[in-house]
Amino acid sequence: MKLMRVGDRGGERPAVRTGDGRVLGLAALTPDIDGAFLAGGGLDRVRAALEEGGLPEMEVEGVRVGAPSPVRARSSASASTTATTRPRRERRSRSARWSS
Repeated sequence: MKLMRVGDRGGERPAVRTGDGRVLGLAALTPDIDGAFLAGGGLDRVRAALEEGGLPEMEVEGVRVGAPSPVRARSSASASTTATTRPRRERRSRSARWSS
């Protein structure tokens, strides 16, 4: 079982790929695969729905498949802060390293 989001960016629908390669829609269980869904027993609900066999099959040929949950990219502000707060390591030439 692999969770995924299928569709255009921003309009993805939750889905699961089964061991036999079928892609089944999870819209009946959740509007999105997010932290609340996962923390609230979402995986157990998906497993139960798979055993019952009531999830609709989705056609994904030529459709964008996204990450299972929305991933927030690290902002450039946090990256620049990290870079400026780390102490800079002094670089020595090879000859200086071997002479000490």
